[in-house]
Amino acid sequence: MGIKGIHEVTYNDALSAKLAKALQAPGVQVVLTRVPSEEISLDGRAELANARQADLFLALHHDSAQLKYLTKTEVNGTPAYQTVQPIAGYSIFVSQLNPRFAQSQQFAKLLGQELRALGRHPTLHHAEPIAGENRELLDAQLGIYKFDELLVLRKTTVPAVLLEVGVIVDAEDEKYVADNAKQDAIVQAIVAAVDKFQHWVFTPTPN
Repeated sequence: MGIKGIHEVTYNDALSAKLAKALQAPGVQVVLTRVPSEEISLDGRAELANARQADLFLALHHDSAQLKYLTKTEVNGTPAYQTVQPIAGYSIFVSQLNPRFAQSQQFAKLLGQELRALGRHPTLHHAEPIAGENRELLDAQLGIYKFDELLVLRKTTVPAVLLEVGVIVDAEDEKYVADNAKQDAIVQAIVAAVDKFQHWVFTPTPN
């Protein structure tokens, strides 16, 4: 639940719909694991990617923080949460238990580079040595973490990355990710990373 009393899935659905359309324009085949009216388990998402033998699996999310950094509020009678200090930015996660870890990490780097080019900065709060966090940072500049046990990453047999687009319990970051023009820019950054990843994967290595 974000600062405006809006569930995370609402942000996810809006961005994934834009992203699917933008990727399809240049001819990328996109399969959504779910649409807003559907439910699918985490196992089911991984199974779908594996069955389709996808070239890339991308999980889109919007971030929060541990309860020690949140205060509970109310928006039009709906419970909401907000940070007690600024916690803003994106995060990228990969799992070393994924059999295509090298390719996953490569896409994570390309994605981080494109997000940084927008002027976005990663949030490093997931590396804090507290309960619920303490994730290993693989690249602090690009905001890439290793989180081996994330189910949708470790159970996929294709390259897999999870992106936390922004922190929706932080007032300024929620304002950023909810802005239509900023969403479009984030989508174009992801599209650019996918395009570079395709070239990296499918361009033959010279003898």
